[in-house]
Amino acid sequence: MAVAQSFETFKGEIERALSACGVDPHEWCDVNAAASYLTEDQHTNAPDDFWTVVRRYRRTPEREARSTAWCSSMTSNWS
Repeated sequence: MAVAQSFETFKGEIERALSACGVDPHEWCDVNAAASYLTEDQHTNAPDDFWTVVRRYRRTPEREARSTAWCSSMTSNWS
């Protein structure tokens, strides 16, 4: 049985891998979300591929707009 990796370990791996590709990890990808997903996913029978997950959490204008709209709607509900 493999030893489980921590959130911080996955986060560091993502940051190093994207830096090696010449991009700013936190501008290119939601590093925390990807690391959280990988941390939980490692306990499944068929964990997702590292790069598949990193690409899934890539920051795009559309994703950022949805995220901002969702956050705005959540804060307006608290008023």
